[in-house]
Amino acid sequence: MIERLIEDTKLGDFILDSQPSANSIFAENGALERSLEKSVNFTYDSLYGNRNTSDMSNKEKALRLATASALIGTMGSTYVAAETACRLSESAVRGTGRLAELGYQKAANQWVNVEDFGQKVADNYKHLKKRIPKSAKNLFHKIKDYLVVGLSVAAIGLSYSGIKSCGEEPELAPIVAPDPRPTPEPDQDDGRIYVPPPRPQPTPTPEPTRVQTANPLNQFDNERVLAYCANEMEKDYVIETLRTNDNGVRDIQINNSRNQATIVNAHGTEVTVDLVVDGERIPGNDYGIITLRGHVQDMIPLQIDTESHEAENTVYLLGGCRSAQFIDDLAEPNRAVIASTGTGYGPMNTYLLLRVIDEMDTNNTWAELNRDLRANSERVRNEFVLPNTTEYQRRSRR
Repeated sequence: MIERLIEDTKLGDFILDSQPSANSIFAENGALERSLEKSVNFTYDSLYGNRNTSDMSNKEKALRLATASALIGTMGSTYVAAETACRLSESAVRGTGRLAELGYQKAANQWVNVEDFGQKVADNYKHLKKRIPKSAKNLFHKIKDYLVVGLSVAAIGLSYSGIKSCGEEPELAPIVAPDPRPTPEPDQDDGRIYVPPPRPQPTPTPEPTRVQTANPLNQFDNERVLAYCANEMEKDYVIETLRTNDNGVRDIQINNSRNQATIVNAHGTEVTVDLVVDGERIPGNDYGIITLRGHVQDMIPLQIDTESHEAENTVYLLGGCRSAQFIDDLAEPNRAVIASTGTGYGPMNTYLLLRVIDEMDTNNTWAELNRDLRANSERVRNEFVLPNTTEYQRRSRR
């Protein structure tokens, strides 16, 4: 609800970018907002029922209207207060984490051993993450946002308790009389066993940071495409925007079942696009291009569902807002990722899909494909991270 007041401004987008979990929980038309709307309707129906207001006296109308307004106002105020508290808590915790990360990075320039140890932990985490079962990943991504917001609120509460306790008088330990027994001289045996100090351990050789560079472009193909959508509305939007691009340069046909599109581009290449909604069976394998359509919180769950349907080399187009944040998690040599740092728009996502299909016919390297994609679109130049560029490699360091 609050995001509608501050989005589409530089400061607003910066604040929302620091609250991904709260954005998911308090999303427009999300589960909580729909529950609030149902509660408001239930309250109104409980007070008025099916009665015609013309049958009520003026006093009864005024009483019922005042009661309904008070209850609905209380529910709305509670929702806004909860959202505000969760957003402020998450911003504070994530902001503290980012400051800590910045401090760590500066300290790492002087303490190479600490950075190397952290890199080993990160490498082990990446290795273990890939071994987690698919069902566990799905469960984690479903409850992740609630855990983050809950822990953020708890952290703020604990911090307040700690600050409050600083002003309290500490309990003084009782005074104990000194031991009358004499302290043994250095050359006397006091019965203690001498333990030699530990020997210093050799510093391990640091492992170099690995940058995830996509395999050569000529190892990827564009003949089979999967458009995997979070819901029916996203699928309808894909179909609508495909039809608007059937402009004589491309011949685009949608079958009667609305689950497959056939595209013949200007180069004569025929491409099959399977249109699938989350929860439906994905009809094939070996997809050379997979476009994920939904909100930012849908990207990772949708990718997990499609991972077993990738070709030997696959290009992913992420349609969620600010989905470039997932390049670090998804990029592999055989998995190239194209994603936006800004707001995701359906027409732009479909346009980019068709351009990638076209340019893969005429370009042999990522540098050529990236050049041609940027040449005709200011938004691609300013907002999209493309494979094997400097920004792509910076985001995919492991």
